[in-house]
Amino acid sequence: MLRLVADKVPEIYGFCHLLYNQPSVLKFENRMILSQEGPHQGDPLGPLLFCLSIHPDIVQLKSEYVAGYMDDLTLGGPTHVVAADIDHITAREKLTGLHINAAKCEIISHSPAPRASQFSNFIFLATHEAELLVAPLFTGSKMDAALASRHAELNTAINRLSLLSAHDALILFRASFSALKLMHTLRCAPCAEHPLLTKIDGLLRKGICAISNLDLTDLQWLQASLPVKEGGLGVRRVTSLAPSAFLASAAGTETLQQQLLLRSATAATTDSTVTSVRSTWSSVHGPLCPSGVIAHRQSSWDKPVITSERETLTSSLSDSSDKARLQAVRVPHSGDWLNALPRSACGLRLDDNTKHISDVYRVAVRTQSTC
Repeated sequence: MLRLVADKVPEIYGFCHLLYNQPSVLKFENRMILSQEGPHQGDPLGPLLFCLSIHPDIVQLKSEYVAGYMDDLTLGGPTHVVAADIDHITAREKLTGLHINAAKCEIISHSPAPRASQFSNFIFLATHEAELLVAPLFTGSKMDAALASRHAELNTAINRLSLLSAHDALILFRASFSALKLMHTLRCAPCAEHPLLTKIDGLLRKGICAISNLDLTDLQWLQASLPVKEGGLGVRRVTSLAPSAFLASAAGTETLQQQLLLRSATAATTDSTVTSVRSTWSSVHGPLCPSGVIAHRQSSWDKPVITSERETLTSSLSDSSDKARLQAVRVPHSGDWLNALPRSACGLRLDDNTKHISDVYRVAVRTQSTC
């Protein structure tokens, strides 16, 4: 470890040498343990020192796909090539002090489990059961389970938020339990048009109705789900966000994907899931998709979606007072109260009645209160 620091990052070698040149004495009750291998637990430099130490072995692997995140290593390619890489890692165990934990290793394959001895103790997963960094890789049982888990968590949160004041509940609902809770999954997995997203939207609508003490119509829910600056309450519908989130993530990581798949014969092949989601987006918002650097930003994909929803809302309003209300709530700073933290000491916490009335005049002038 110290040798590689001296070679690759000599600027910090003196500091690292001071810390790790001699074994550290760890005391537990009346016993002493000498810490002689690897960086210390909790050392801010620990991740750098660990990755620096295993990097020379990682770059020697021959698999088409090689990606490491700390001590989690992912290899992809033909069975015999991946098996050879595992043999290489195993042969280096005595020198590096790192051992493969087969009980936690997974092998993901379209075909039946390979018979190579290197994989005998690995956990076999079909593609629809696989995930990487807590994101399902394909549609199927794993994606169903991930979205079902979020659905259950949201349902529990809604029941508990009813115990709080309306202002506090709305802030927590928007920041912690709405679409933001799902954003990692939406950006990493092709879950657009998944039926569970519609059910999650139903729960989001239920939560807004409970917090605001309203019974929103479909049109009023459409407005409530718009961003605050567009006249909504800022609780976005996940069915609306899913295509934009995935396409922005795919565009932003395209160069990195090509680098990771440089050895693969399919590196230049267009991802079919991206093509499918792009077609879904284009069928609603037109064939002109964001391109270049702007395609890396989710807002570039989301802006046409918001525009379309706002136009649908405007065209559905027949009463002039409703149209005037919609224009009024889109005026700059008209929704600042929705972004203010409910701090009583600063006079920023709205009581429940004031909060309910504010919501009524923002999204549901003609709606009956539920009590």
